[in-house]
Amino acid sequence: MENSGCMKCALCLLALAMTPLLSAKDRVWQDATVLEMKSEQRGTYAALGANVPIVMTWVYFATDTTIYAVPCKIGRRHPCPDVTVNGHTKIAVEGRNLRILQDDGSETKFPIVSKIARPAASSLTSTTPAKPH
Repeated sequence: MENSGCMKCALCLLALAMTPLLSAKDRVWQDATVLEMKSEQRGTYAALGANVPIVMTWVYFATDTTIYAVPCKIGRRHPCPDVTVNGHTKIAVEGRNLRILQDDGSETKFPIVSKIARPAASSLTSTTPAKPH
């Protein structure tokens, strides 16, 4: 009897250990270019008698069809993704979040705050010649 209790416990632990593997989604990675990192002061807060600026930074990633903006703060609490501006990376959209493959090969996740549709290349060049005036 005691042996079957240990076996049940071991099976439960094994099932719990495998849960993340079974629930992991296959990500659809897309090629992206890091367009820019843009910082802006959004006010100040008082700390120890001094006004400390609140700086927000946005990072813009472009795929063939969409430009995504994600927020970050420079510093240790919410670091910006480790990517190279004008460099190439991979991203995966997961609902309202963007998974980013950083320069060191690790993944990080940020909320998407803005999406901009890119015009198709064919719509940029008209096949109909302009009429002379």
